[in-house]
Amino acid sequence: MSYKVNISQRNKEIVNAEHRWELVFGQIFDDVFRKNGYEGFGIQQINYKKNQPVTIDIKTKISDDEVGARELGQKIEKEVEGVLKTEAVKKWIENDSYAIGIYDIDDRKIN
Repeated sequence: MSYKVNISQRNKEIVNAEHRWELVFGQIFDDVFRKNGYEGFGIQQINYKKNQPVTIDIKTKISDDEVGARELGQKIEKEVEGVLKTEAVKKWIENDSYAIGIYDIDDRKIN
């Protein structure tokens, strides 16, 4: 019996950046979603690309048609920005640029 083994190599710098951003996303989840009771909200996982802004895409369960949807989107964005400005999180972000997007249940941007 023979086996075929595929080996791939990944750039260590990119792997380290992905790990740093996993820590950032975990902090956002704890400090924004859990503390505020935003159930069913999630952060879209990203593939880190060197020299590209990291996208922080947050999917909500609200509809763009709901009263106050845009205000909630802006509120969540400000809460996320607050987490990103903490000393602990800034050290994980390093010099990476990023963009925050808050989306409704139908993937329409609400911030």
